[in-house]
Amino acid sequence: MPDYSEPVIWNNIKIEYVGPLSLDYALDGKNRNAIVKLTNVGDALINDIYYQVAIEGIGDYPAITGDGGFAVFPNGGNIDLAPGESFYAQNWLQGIYETRFGNTPPASGVTKTYNFDFLISFDLDAWRLSNPASDEQGVGKLSQSLSFTNSSTSTLPGGPQTLSGSISSDSGNLSAIRVEISTPYSSWYEVQVTSSGDLSSFSVSVPERADWIIRVTADNTESQTFSATELEATTLINLAASDPIDYSFQVAASTSAPAGFWRGVVSESEQSFVLFPGQENWSDPADVALRASSQIRKYSFSGQLLWQYEPGWETWGGDMTPDASRVVFLVNPDITRYGAGEWKLGALDGQTGELLWQLAGADKYLEGLEAAISPDGSRVAAGATNGALGLLNGSTGELIWQQDTGTYGQVRKLVFSDGYLYVGSGDGLLVKLNVVDGSEVWKSYVGGWPFVLGFSINENSGLIAIGTKSKDTSVIDANTGEVLWLKQTGALDAVISPDGNYVANFYGDIFEARTGKLVGQTGIQAVALFSNDSQYLIQADRGQVSISDLSGKLLSQVQDESDDGYGPGEQSQWAYLSADGEVLIVASRDMDTPGERGVTIWGKGEPAPLSQSGQAPTGEPENPGGG
Repeated sequence: MPDYSEPVIWNNIKIEYVGPLSLDYALDGKNRNAIVKLTNVGDALINDIYYQVAIEGIGDYPAITGDGGFAVFPNGGNIDLAPGESFYAQNWLQGIYETRFGNTPPASGVTKTYNFDFLISFDLDAWRLSNPASDEQGVGKLSQSLSFTNSSTSTLPGGPQTLSGSISSDSGNLSAIRVEISTPYSSWYEVQVTSSGDLSSFSVSVPERADWIIRVTADNTESQTFSATELEATTLINLAASDPIDYSFQVAASTSAPAGFWRGVVSESEQSFVLFPGQENWSDPADVALRASSQIRKYSFSGQLLWQYEPGWETWGGDMTPDASRVVFLVNPDITRYGAGEWKLGALDGQTGELLWQLAGADKYLEGLEAAISPDGSRVAAGATNGALGLLNGSTGELIWQQDTGTYGQVRKLVFSDGYLYVGSGDGLLVKLNVVDGSEVWKSYVGGWPFVLGFSINENSGLIAIGTKSKDTSVIDANTGEVLWLKQTGALDAVISPDGNYVANFYGDIFEARTGKLVGQTGIQAVALFSNDSQYLIQADRGQVSISDLSGKLLSQVQDESDDGYGPGEQSQWAYLSADGEVLIVASRDMDTPGERGVTIWGKGEPAPLSQSGQAPTGEPENPGGG
């Protein structure tokens, strides 16, 4: 294993590597980050620090490679440090296992060491140089070696650590008992169980790690999970009796769409939802016409199309009031790059889809991907990729206040709640503002910008769960801004259970909300939603709905056989479960052929356990999750 490099001090900024030194693919996954701690060791404020990475043997080294599988964070933002303040800059490491930028990944079973140059500068133009670090005055550099082992995921590796336990049940029946172990980043590995009378036992030798999680399950019993420390302190694992799940979801309605949908918003009171168009897999110049014909659509919970509106382009930014009376949209700013129009923010009548007002032009807050409307419809916020933010009158579009370019990183999350506006941006910070004047209440480090379903607030518990593009999951106290915990999980989104006790993400990692303790993993990649009673984790993707208990044990999995256009690379990134738990809405994002399945509405129905649904537990995920 490489050693940690000595920290470097450049212009009163201490550069220190604090991330993992050695990663094993089977047990650590590929969705991990390099982490660099930057600390202001001087006595004056330091503004506008930019972060990048160059990797020997990858790309045009020593030119930077902070893109694709090595994306850097801040992402569309910069770092400001007060005296004594620290910030954790990051970059993805998944590119090690990809062939982009001329990389040759480590062969199966082989360990390969890469040399990273972590770079900081006050000048963005420094990253245009073929060798940025050659300018020692303009660029600070810390070099660090990291090793990666491309180990097989098919079998559990052995080692000096022993995990063992004895198991009983209240009923004395341990039908289909199963013991599995994993790390926060790996698949589950089944362990051999020996039974004798009413007791069962297991013992397995594994590599020395502090983050093992052990799951014990059986038919009609409550599943249990343990850390290695908890297991060692447990004399006997007793599985309490539990009733089987008594429902599943079945397709109730579906409809096609000319293009995929980036996000959606729901009105529970009206039992309706609005979908905003957007895809990531446009690849052909002819797709410009498809983008230009994108439609904002409103549906009832039963799947009836209520209205549609063509804004002239994709609208990644959009929102609706809870009573469904007003809809706001912001067209994707690349409309100007394709010569298809200008930046545009608009408001629609939520009942008819008619345009109420529209702003177009060069105002900086219009060049963005995020728009929100306050619950009463009186205020609209629009945030830009350049860090500008505007607050407008919801009835007229008149500007009330604005914050200039560079105030934030690229704005990628705007949420109104209880008289405040939450802003999540590319500088890795979540900021809480007073709506009245835009003054700051608090700001907290969350790693990156929150993804589409990366902001979940539970007003009863006073907690906010955040899932970011940097693949971090965190929980924040909504009143104080205190970060209760932050973990690098590999997942982009986060959701809090209705009772406020649990948090889950796209990879099916399930945490205790206040402590961050990992209590379960499904190993399934799909939008995560808790059941309305907080007892199950429901994961929805285009064509499939899975239900697991809170240990991550798969209980039911149903596929939509009618969606015959579904193929590789097509996915959903927005889904919603109604408050009563009866209706599950799934919107398709990417589609390789225009006019494919756009919306699927699932209804609660008879149970379909695995033996009836024809589905086996999901195996190794392509991108393991994490804790």
